[in-house]
Amino acid sequence: CPLAPLGELRKLYANYPELWNQLQAWEDRMATIPGNETRQKFRGKYTVHDLAVRFERELKAQRDQTTIEAFL
Repeated sequence: CPLAPLGELRKLYANYPELWNQLQAWEDRMATIPGNETRQKFRGKYTVHDLAVRFERELKAQRDQTTIEAFL
């Protein structure tokens, strides 16, 4: 749901990759509809792909921080 808080979308991305992939597929399919060439953003100014990049970056930063803390 585009109105879901970012935290909920982040959980969907991290815990339910099959559902996230389906969401991306739906967005990709919407872009192929004639007259919808200017891709409408899923959530305001972000596409589902934009959010996936953001969430992956956040997860990587979190993993890196955990690794650093393990050595301290």
